[in-house]
Amino acid sequence: MSLVLIGFSCTDHDFQELPDVETLVYGNNCKTTFAYNLNVRNIGTQPVKEYGIVIKRGKTIEVPDLPTVADTKVIFPNPIKLGPITYREGGDCWPVVYYRSYVMLESGVVVYGNYIRFLDV
Repeated sequence: MSLVLIGFSCTDHDFQELPDVETLVYGNNCKTTFAYNLNVRNIGTQPVKEYGIVIKRGKTIEVPDLPTVADTKVIFPNPIKLGPITYREGGDCWPVVYYRSYVMLESGVVVYGNYIRFLDV
C-alpha cells in the first residue's frame, strides 16, 4: 500500500522560473543619445510583456525610493533575448539619475535588476 501512495505523491510540478536581469552602466551624451544597457541572465519560463530600464531623476544627491515601473520607463523595442542588450534613445540630462532594469511578465509580475546611481554633478 505504501508503494501506491508514493507513486501518487510523485507528480510533475510546473515550476515557473522568473527572469533574471542585471542593470549595466549606461553611456550618455546629452547632446545626442543615451545608451541603456542591461544583461539578461535568464529569460525565465513565463511570457514577457515588456522589459527595459526604469529611471528616477533628480537635481541633488539624495537617496530616493528605488525606481519602479510607475516612474519613467525606457521600454526596449526588440524581443527579449539572453545576453547583453543595448538600446539607444535621446533624452534630457540630469545631475543625478537612479535607474535599474526590469522585466514585466504578461501576468503583471515585475522583476527588477540591481539599481545604479549616475552622478553628473
